[in-house]
Parts: sequence; structure tokens; C-alpha cells
Amino acid sequence: MAPDHAGTLGYALGQIGAKAAFALIVPALAGYIAYSIADRPGIAPGMIGGMLAANLQAGFLGGIAAGFIAG
Repeated sequence: MAPDHAGTLGYALGQIGAKAAFALIVPALAGYIAYSIADRPGIAPGMIGGMLAANLQAGFLGGIAAGFIAG
């Protein structure tokens, strides 16, 4: 059952923040770990590894491992 404020702008922004923003934290973490190791060529492989870790439900530890592997 949807809450009473389901059609409001605040609810829509909250859903975007809760679903989209937090889904990008692990790929960003992995990308910047790879960036710290390999400089600019490591960003894209690190973020791809972080997306894989997020999709596999590996969490932050999987993102850290993906960043190190990509770097």
C-alpha cells in the first residue's frame, strides 16, 4: 500500500535518492580506489567492477576488492 504522500515531489525525490544515489556509492568507491592506484585509466574499470560488485550483492567489501583488482 502506497503512503498518503506518494504523489508529491518530496516523495519522488526521496525515492530517487534512496534507490539511485545509494546504488552508485559502491561503484564510485571502487572507481576512486582504482584511480588512486592506476591514475586516470583506472577509473572506468574500477567503476565497472564496482557495478558488478553491487549487482552481485557483494557490498562495500566487494567494491574495495574490485577497486584493488582494477587498479
